[in-house]
Amino acid sequence: MESRGKASDVREVITFAVLTRVFVFGLMVLWRVLGHPYDTSALLNLPCLDPTSSTYFTPILPELSKMLEKFIVWDAVYYIRIAECGYEYEQTFAFLPVFPLCIRFISRTVFYRLIPYLGYRATLSLAGLILNFNFFIISALFFYKVSDIVLKDKRQAYLSMALFCLNPASIFYASIYSESLFSLLTFAGLLAYLHGARWRASCLFAISGGVRSNGVVHGGFLVFNAIQELLKAFYLRNWKVAVHTLYSAIIQTTIVLGPFVAFQTFGYMKLCWREESHMEGNYARPWCSNRLPYLYGYVQSHYWNVGFLRYFEAKQLPNFLLASPILSLAVASFISYVHHRPRFCLTLGLWIHQPVPERVVDKDEQFESDESRLPGMSSKGTNIKHRLKFIRRISEGARIQEGTKENAFSYVGLITKGGFYSPLNFPILMEMAFMTLVACFIMHVQVATRFLSICPPIYWFAAHLIQFHLKKRMFSHLIWGAFLFYVFLGSLLFVNFYPFT
Repeated sequence: MESRGKASDVREVITFAVLTRVFVFGLMVLWRVLGHPYDTSALLNLPCLDPTSSTYFTPILPELSKMLEKFIVWDAVYYIRIAECGYEYEQTFAFLPVFPLCIRFISRTVFYRLIPYLGYRATLSLAGLILNFNFFIISALFFYKVSDIVLKDKRQAYLSMALFCLNPASIFYASIYSESLFSLLTFAGLLAYLHGARWRASCLFAISGGVRSNGVVHGGFLVFNAIQELLKAFYLRNWKVAVHTLYSAIIQTTIVLGPFVAFQTFGYMKLCWREESHMEGNYARPWCSNRLPYLYGYVQSHYWNVGFLRYFEAKQLPNFLLASPILSLAVASFISYVHHRPRFCLTLGLWIHQPVPERVVDKDEQFESDESRLPGMSSKGTNIKHRLKFIRRISEGARIQEGTKENAFSYVGLITKGGFYSPLNFPILMEMAFMTLVACFIMHVQVATRFLSICPPIYWFAAHLIQFHLKKRMFSHLIWGAFLFYVFLGSLLFVNFYPFT
């Protein structure tokens, strides 16, 4: 019966994800037909610098080819160009290689018979659209599974998944952008992490670092887990476990950073070494001579003016307003979690042994049923020595059997069943908080809409408000209204080459 229920959940998630993709893609086609592009330069198809990279000819179906190429707008221009011609110019190194390589591979294998009919560039466009369609459906399924583990509430997990499928940045997940692939790898990595498969998680996070630069931040989950395990080992004076934990954490973190560092090395060798050999040490580009030649940072700063407080100008106020819904949800979710888990957050979720008062109840636990209390605890409380003994068992790595095996988290207070305020959410929330600071103070702030769309706590908190807040009807209308408004607005502006985020 349980396996049948899980299969039913999977079918519902996939069905909803497919329907939302069809809906968003339908809006893209509708607005592209009805609208007029602000900038038509994306339709220009200049030859590659290397004439052997691609073949130019008149396709058999020129009208269909032109229609597919109309979806190559904004950053999709770079992704398709990289897939077709490789990394030709310095600014293209702002876009990491895994997604363009996927597009190229599918175009030259699965869709190679379409190239004579559509042309190579249009075939690349079709491959990108179909890949993202499938990537997103799989990512929605992984997101639902992660939500189910953290929230321990299938209804809330499904609502969170529905919000993700219609998030304000939906247009980017349907277009030829890397968001869908990045979300798939992120949620798959989180699922492995929550199941205790740290090595698998590190590999998935590493690949995500080859899709988008913020994938390297996922290494923080492994560091957080390593610190927890080290504290437990030090408390128990198990030095062998401590050394093994430290050794594993270093390797896992190196794995996560590997693809991004390798890509920076590739850029240095391509743009600096070749010039150095001809110029006797006089580098062609200023970043090449830096003590730490960081190509990605230079490209973002030089070509897109990304930097600390550079966007804090009066003329950028409309962009701050554009990003305000997603930023408001992110900030509110963080404040709410800290408000309900003050002692847990104060110790960063790492304190594992402290005498516990006779009854410690956080604010959100006041209305929880007796089932959410520690195993063996009665509604009248229990002896302090027994509670300390249970805390110590947890610190030694004991697991709580509650239907299925799951990691037990010990901290100052009680162990909760789940929900938005679950301890499992803490490291994920911390990553979101860091990304929010980066979006506000370093990046172009309007990009926060899609930059933060990868953060699960935003959808978990929105679902929490819709389900459990005293004014849940108001929040339901407000959140769904804002999400759907951005879906319509984004699809209208984006496909017609007007600035959105």
